Amino acid sequence: VLQQLPEEVRQHLYIIHISNERAKEAGLRHAQVGVENSILIPVKKSTHNAAASILKLLLASDIFRNLTMAQASDLLQLTDMAEYGEGEYICTKGDEGSDLYLILTGFVGVELGDAVMQGPDSFNKVGEGDPEELNRRIFGSGDYLGEIALLNNTSRTASILALTKVTLLKLDEHAFHYVMDMTPGLRVRLDRLSRIRHSSSWKAIDSNSVFSRLGSSQRAQLQAILHSVTVKAGDVLWKYNAPALNAYLIASGELEFAEIREELGTPFAKGAFLCNIISMLSHLAHDTG
Repeated sequence: VLQQLPEEVRQHLYIIHISNERAKEAGLRHAQVGVENSILIPVKKSTHNAAASILKLLLASDIFRNLTMAQASDLLQLTDMAEYGEGEYICTKGDEGSDLYLILTGFVGVELGDAVMQGPDSFNKVGEGDPEELNRRIFGSGDYLGEIALLNNTSRTASILALTKVTLLKLDEHAFHYVMDMTPGLRVRLDRLSRIRHSSSWKAIDSNSVFSRLGSSQRAQLQAILHSVTVKAGDVLWKYNAPALNAYLIASGELEFAEIREELGTPFAKGAFLCNIISMLSHLAHDTG
C-alpha cells in the first residue's frame, strides 16, 4: 500500500519495525535508532512571531502591564528597534533625554554615581557591599529605562552601558507623551513607579541577602507595597505581648529587641528584614519588643 503512494509523499515517510533490507526493497526510508538519528521536522516560522513576542513583553512590563491588547498594538507601531554591542553606551549622563528604552534581550548597566564606568567589568561586583558598587544597577529583558528625563523634561541622570549584546525598543519623546496622554492613568503610574524605583528602598533591598537576588520587576512590585517610615531613637515598633502589625526592612540606622538585647549582641542594621509572619496573620501576641 505504501509503495503505491505518490513519490512526493513517500519521500517524507520513515518506516519502523522493519529491516533495512525490506525498507530498501520497498523504496522507503528506515527510521534509525539513537538520539543522533532524531528526526527534525522543519517548521516555517510565522512572520508574526517577533511581533507577538514583543507584545507579550510589553504587556508583562511594569509600566504597560495594564494596557489592552489594542493599546499595546498601537504602542508597538510607535516604537523603533535598536541593537547595541557589548561595551557600547546607549546614552551617557548629561545627554538630552529623548527616548524611553524597553529591553527586549540582553543586559545593561546603569551608573548612578559620579564615577566613570570602566566597561562591563565594572559591574562584576554589584551588590557585594562596596558603597560605590551600590550605585551600579543591572537591568534585563522587560525592564525599562530613561523615564526620568522624559517625565521631568531634563537631561539624562545616569549613563547606560550594554553589558552584553542588547536589543531595545525605543519610544521617542513625541510618541512617549502621545501614549501618556492617550492612556488614562499611565503618566501617574509611571511617575509613581519611577519614584519607587529610585527611592532609598532600592539600596535597602540591595543590602538584603535574599531580596538582592530579585529582578528589577520583582523589586518594583516589592517596593510598591513598602512605605517609608522615619522613627527616632527610643521609638517602639513592636510592643511586647501585642500583635506585630508590620514588617520592617531597615534602610538606615539600627534596631534591636529590648528584651533580648544582650543575647543578640549586635543590633539589626541596614538591609535586615524583621517580620513575625505568624503574629501578623493571626494577630497573636509578639513575645519581644
